[in-house]
Amino acid sequence: MLIAQTKLGERKLASACFKKEKEQYFCPSCQKEVLLKKGSVKRAHFAHRHLTTCAAFSEGETVEHLAGKFLLAEWTKNGELEAYLPELKQRPDVRWGQIAFEFQCSPLPLERFLERTMNYQKHDYVPWWLLGQALLPKGAFSQLVKACCFYHSKDGIQFWGMDVKSEAILLYHQIAWHFAYPVYYEIQRFDLCKYSVREVLATPVLAKKRVLPWQISHFKQVLTKKLYYQNPTILKLQTKIYELGGHLLYLPEWCYRNSRYFFFFEEELLYLRYAYCQTESFVAWKEIVNPFVKSWSYPFIPLEKILTEVYAECASLQKIIFF
Repeated sequence: MLIAQTKLGERKLASACFKKEKEQYFCPSCQKEVLLKKGSVKRAHFAHRHLTTCAAFSEGETVEHLAGKFLLAEWTKNGELEAYLPELKQRPDVRWGQIAFEFQCSPLPLERFLERTMNYQKHDYVPWWLLGQALLPKGAFSQLVKACCFYHSKDGIQFWGMDVKSEAILLYHQIAWHFAYPVYYEIQRFDLCKYSVREVLATPVLAKKRVLPWQISHFKQVLTKKLYYQNPTILKLQTKIYELGGHLLYLPEWCYRNSRYFFFFEEELLYLRYAYCQTESFVAWKEIVNPFVKSWSYPFIPLEKILTEVYAECASLQKIIFF
């Protein structure tokens, strides 16, 4: 932690304290004593004197994390560094009004991420998660990266990262899934010395509209291969489609067309599309697909919104085929 309290309750920044002062410092959350750590490698910080379970602070912060949250505090200017929120029993790295900045540099269990995020939302805070270098995707997206994603009907799927060395935050956007490649995306940089928080939020997404080739015949070849090698996910998908009277490889041609919604469901989007063919209303369709999408782990993206758009896309694609 970068901030601790004195016996009188005064908040002190570690970099402004000196060991020779022999002052006692205490954790703002659990009120247990912490020690001032000042060395040549890590930024000056405080650490609990004894190993303890603290509701808001965890030990072993990396150099990247300590530097990153200090950068965020400077960037927001009047943001509060390590602002402990007693009603939430949480401590965002920086609180700027009702925005809670969280710079995540190490793996975090999905359940814990969802708990913290929903707790912020329940108390009318907007959590702004930024991922550090170790968590930024280098291929397929982890569950944590997916959970950090948000969505705009116009600009698509996005999430935020931060590069501490170059002092920039990164907007990952134009995110899409492809049956033959890892998830792909574009990155838009915002140097913290050039952009304010408000300017970042107001800057339009600069999309290059990169398109990877999507051939239905190639997609079906990939599906055929996965069926042949008994891929568990694909076998389960085939079983569900068979229960509706279809076969994974012989759906209406439009079902295999490219879509941004493959990111959320991957091949299982085929089931949602085929279910559309078997129903006559949105309500009836939802009754079929709801059990299939019950494990929704995108706290920033309403499932109802995505289902509504998927249904509308099905209607549009089917109409193109028939007319």
